[in-house]
Amino acid sequence: MLVELRDRLLAENRDYGIKNIWQNYRTLDEDGNVDDMASKSNVAVLTDLIQIVRYAYGKNKKLTSLLKGYAKQFSLYCGQMQRVMTQEQTEIMRQVADYIIRDGAISVTELNQVDTDLWRKAMTKIGKKELPVEIQKLSKFILKVA
Repeated sequence: MLVELRDRLLAENRDYGIKNIWQNYRTLDEDGNVDDMASKSNVAVLTDLIQIVRYAYGKNKKLTSLLKGYAKQFSLYCGQMQRVMTQEQTEIMRQVADYIIRDGAISVTELNQVDTDLWRKAMTKIGKKELPVEIQKLSKFILKVA
């Protein structure tokens, strides 16, 4: 859905790119509600569209890219409910979190399509049954701030 939203915005007007929208909000910002990091955000990060829409509709008081704070959210996810993960499992889930932050979500099937090596490691180290559940939990946990 985020890709479709981005493509529709760009089809309507090339100036509706994510980076331009951030910069326009930054220009209009008189109250310091647009984070400086947001205007420098990676233009490929589709979750920035979530943040822009939430800010535009008053759901978020401050316009901030999820890239800025997701490492902290990931650490909280790892510590939630005394989740016990090995160093290798943590690194695998950190890489999955990168996909979630960039694209808004990822499924096990999509992970296999975009990064087969990571998918194999995840299936082996986390488990076939556990991986979809963990990806869903991680997505909800990281994106709940969106």
